[in-house]
Amino acid sequence: MTQTKDPSVVEQKSPGAEEPERVFPDVSRLLNERHATEGRENEYVLSLLRTGKSRASRLVLGFYRSGEHGREALREARTKRLRRSAVIYRAPDGELSVFHGGLGPRERAALSGATSLAVAVVTAIGGVSPVAAAALAVSGFLIVWFGTLGLGIGIGNKVLRAYRGGVLPGESLVVVEATEEQAPEVIALLQHISDPSIFAIRPGPGFTDSTETTGQRREPTTAAALPDYAMQLADSHELEPSIRSRPLLPILRECEVVIERTRSDLAEAARLEYGITHAAEWLLDNAYLIRSNIADIRHNLPDNHNKILPVLTDRSAPVRLRVYHVAAELIDRSGHRLAADTILSFLNAYQDRCPLTIAELWVFPLMLRLVLIERLRRLSEVASLRQHQKELADFWADRVLNAAHRTPAQLEEMVAELERRDLELTPHFIERLAEQLHQEESALAPIQKWIQEKTKHQLPDIIRAEHAEEANDLMLISSAIGSLRQLSELQYLKIVESVSRMEAILRQDPAGIHTRSDFATRDMCRRVVEAAARQSKVSELDVARLAVDLAQPAPSGSREHCVAYYLLDEGLPELEKRLRRSVPWRERCLRILRRHPTAVYLGSLAALIAGISGAFLWEARAAGVTSPAALLFLGILALFPASELGTYLLQMFLTWFLPPRVLPKMSFEEGIPDDCRTLVVVPMMLLTPDAVECA
Repeated sequence: MTQTKDPSVVEQKSPGAEEPERVFPDVSRLLNERHATEGRENEYVLSLLRTGKSRASRLVLGFYRSGEHGREALREARTKRLRRSAVIYRAPDGELSVFHGGLGPRERAALSGATSLAVAVVTAIGGVSPVAAAALAVSGFLIVWFGTLGLGIGIGNKVLRAYRGGVLPGESLVVVEATEEQAPEVIALLQHISDPSIFAIRPGPGFTDSTETTGQRREPTTAAALPDYAMQLADSHELEPSIRSRPLLPILRECEVVIERTRSDLAEAARLEYGITHAAEWLLDNAYLIRSNIADIRHNLPDNHNKILPVLTDRSAPVRLRVYHVAAELIDRSGHRLAADTILSFLNAYQDRCPLTIAELWVFPLMLRLVLIERLRRLSEVASLRQHQKELADFWADRVLNAAHRTPAQLEEMVAELERRDLELTPHFIERLAEQLHQEESALAPIQKWIQEKTKHQLPDIIRAEHAEEANDLMLISSAIGSLRQLSELQYLKIVESVSRMEAILRQDPAGIHTRSDFATRDMCRRVVEAAARQSKVSELDVARLAVDLAQPAPSGSREHCVAYYLLDEGLPELEKRLRRSVPWRERCLRILRRHPTAVYLGSLAALIAGISGAFLWEARAAGVTSPAALLFLGILALFPASELGTYLLQMFLTWFLPPRVLPKMSFEEGIPDDCRTLVVVPMMLLTPDAVECA
């Protein structure tokens, strides 16, 4: 039997290839239809979704040139305890013979029913009670049903019927069901006998609908045009008063599961020595990077992100967070290629029309990573689907080529068998099938005619469009992975301060202190503005302007002339009074404690000591001590351990209740300004001239 060419030989595209123009409108529609079907169960197993008792089972098919070789391969499989195996042999006259065909569901049901009936008859003759007889009959049925399944005698008839049409006269087909770990061993065993054509039929990953809506794919634009798209996006966004949205962690988990499933699928294809595309290689080589970014998102995304971030009024979108849509627009318009300058220009242009909150700016890099992970999820699904379709095309190319090398009648019969399968003719399948047959004109001509009749498109157009789509997917995957690397190295702290409209207002501090303070101090000011805006239903920009306005009329050089006085110091109550801020009870308790630390500490300690001593005396009185002098003496003795215990409990509570306070500081990284220079005098004893020189 003639072998097909090595399935590992795949026409590869250069990673640096430019995106081709879309010049085939009809074929583009065919590709769009392919995108619409990506979420369905992958029907690549020749119209058979699952085989055997496990979703993880694989079918290894070996086509031999004679029946003797097939039976020899079956014996070898049986000696290796591969009991779920069978042989289909087609005689030269076309008659089919099946060896070790196994028991189908009907045969197993009949055998189980007969066993159950026999058990019922025997128990009835033996005088067993009806309840026990029924229980024994049911047990016999179940034992035979699952026992025949567990024994794995041969392959089910449904599976054999699915593949017998591909066996040519004089050929034998060995079918072995194996696990993922057993598949390479089975392939090596079958290759040891004669010169067969071997294929591993693997179960599909079973994709579900992605969170990315089909049809949302946008053509990338230039960096110069990104600000225009950002302003258009800002004009189209309408915010809802409520800030409740779907949490993002379930979406992240779903992406993680799908990406890991496709990674395992592509890794198995590589282990089985199938040719994988450059896109699949990128996904396999950078799996660790994708995992680390998913872990970073899960660790750093605030738990209450769906309660504090503004949401859009559009309820049709799976994710309604505004910052998520801003990130998605930037990634799609930039072709998944991100850099610091593109992020800066896009955010500045968007905020020219609609300012973002400080919380949105801080989570923006996490949103970028999440959207990139979602895009990689879709691209990994496409890569896995493309891999399975190419493997299926290799199978049918082998069958068609072998039929073409025999007689025209057998070729026509094989094409008819392919027609009967009613396969979904995806561009992946068509491109690979044509690639495998292009050197055999006698085989390619009828297949080309059949494809063009089924799809209503010319075969060269489908191939060129599929090559363009594959190159585009490769470019998107490489760009997305490069952007994930870029985001992990990005100095985002500086980007936030440069694009934040709130920070720009605070930098108008009349005293000029805010600009010269360190990052932690500026961040504390921004956090106070954010909390005050959220608890007073006022925008963050209005809160920042009010703080600047309060500091403006104060005398120059005074504390009141600094914005931080109204955000971090005694001027905060005045700001909150103007805003009518609703301060949480915990914050109120903290302020009372900090305003009266001595009274609160000593009063709480005295109350604890009194309570502990009183409890001790109560127990003493209950134990029979009634003398006032004795109780007074015991009370004095109890003061010492009660004070120790009370001090310990109070300090434990204060440590838990009181957060650490970071003192505001100035930043002197670029040198100490003249108005902050200080002469430090350190007294020293200099006893010798040498000591003076050393000092």
